[in-house]
Amino acid sequence: MMRKTLLGSFCLSFMLVIFFSLAVEAGLGVFVDSGQNLVIGNSDSRDAVLGDLDGDGDLDAVVSTIYESVLVWFNDGSGTFTDSGQRLGSAYSEGVKLGDLDDDGDLDLFVANYYSPEANKVYLNDGTGTLTDSGQNLGNSRSYDVALGDLDGDGDLDAFIANMLPAGNKVWFNDGNGNFSDSGQALGSLYSYGISLGDLDGDNDLDAVVANVNAPSKVWMNDGSGNFTDSGQNLGVTNQCMDVGLGDLDGDGDIDAFLSEGYENTVWMNDGSGNFTDSGQYLGDWWSYSVALGDLDSDGDIDAYVGNEEDTEIVDKVWLNDGSGNFTDSGQNLGTASGFAVALGDVNGDGDLDAFVSNYSAPDKIWLNVGRLTLSPGTGRYVSTQSFDFTIIFEDPDATVIGGSAVLDGQNITGSLVNCLVAGTLIKGGQSFRCPSITGGSLGAGSHVLEININMSSGESSTETVTWEVLGNTEP
Repeated sequence: MMRKTLLGSFCLSFMLVIFFSLAVEAGLGVFVDSGQNLVIGNSDSRDAVLGDLDGDGDLDAVVSTIYESVLVWFNDGSGTFTDSGQRLGSAYSEGVKLGDLDDDGDLDLFVANYYSPEANKVYLNDGTGTLTDSGQNLGNSRSYDVALGDLDGDGDLDAFIANMLPAGNKVWFNDGNGNFSDSGQALGSLYSYGISLGDLDGDNDLDAVVANVNAPSKVWMNDGSGNFTDSGQNLGVTNQCMDVGLGDLDGDGDIDAFLSEGYENTVWMNDGSGNFTDSGQYLGDWWSYSVALGDLDSDGDIDAYVGNEEDTEIVDKVWLNDGSGNFTDSGQNLGTASGFAVALGDVNGDGDLDAFVSNYSAPDKIWLNVGRLTLSPGTGRYVSTQSFDFTIIFEDPDATVIGGSAVLDGQNITGSLVNCLVAGTLIKGGQSFRCPSITGGSLGAGSHVLEININMSSGESSTETVTWEVLGNTEP
């Protein structure tokens, strides 16, 4: 999320400089707006997916739209996205998913399209993030979502498509080279909006939960060969489910379900055999479009980021899990538009899950996850340094340092370092401020312990300690 960097060097008696930084350790599940507004024309975004398209080690984004083509956004590694200039297809695309469809080591794209004349499409990646239409036209239904996974156990990625009435949901098999063929199955005949895959019954193949509107959501069991059978279960309370997320929500080793329903999100617990029971939780009282699951607060369990319809007070919400599958509203109201889809991933490389939100009738947004602080480099052997000054950089425009302290070798450091730390009103996003050198004598060779405490306006604080062995002017 936000990157807080504290660069410093000690006032020692030799030549080189020891730098340390105060940086993000793990996300707290508190999100701040990155300030980016991603929009091309009158896009009206629908789905979003994250993945490393250009092979540079960070997460890029693909967004489907109603009025524009499918858009590709490249990440510079810091969570800043730039339009790639690619326009894939014509208009009114819905579901987008990434996976290595042709087994060449990069991420390709499967697009579920809602309106003719465009059928569902496969775009193949050349490894640099340039996507080319494979020429396949898959189906002639109004498709709303797609999930990729090895459905028939042959080692490649197949596709499960959620379709609208009158067509049933479809399964497309991959030959391993990115060429898809219709399995011939038509599963159900409902308004299907969302699809999520997982091994629900513990038999080592991928089953499916399909989110339906105007009907219960359904659980489809796989026989291991990609043939699906309705389990007969009816999930949902309002029968207005737009999306479903799967994960082990209660920590018992099987896959549970989080349904984003109209006016009441619900949580369904799995008994390990693929039988689901309503947990009795009814989360929120607004229309929810989407859900993405992941460990947002770095406590080892799966939380939920829910995209909601725009309202005068409530938009997107973060629900935190207590580890047993019980969710609590984090109290955050994120955004000012309808979050039609949410994709989670570490977009700025700080080790926690951020959120890419595709919005309806508004620019898409990137929400960065606030992290704890840690000193880097840590305990180790270093060459002596001369100066002892600091630069504090905050990329989060809402973050403020309200206090701080420093202890070196058991002695409180007073003066400019502490004064700079507590000058929180000056430390704002995108600006850097150099703190003057700390007064005092030089450090000699030997072990030295530095402890720094930072207090944030959010109520969070962090105390970090490093031990440095100074080796004089000899390389370690």
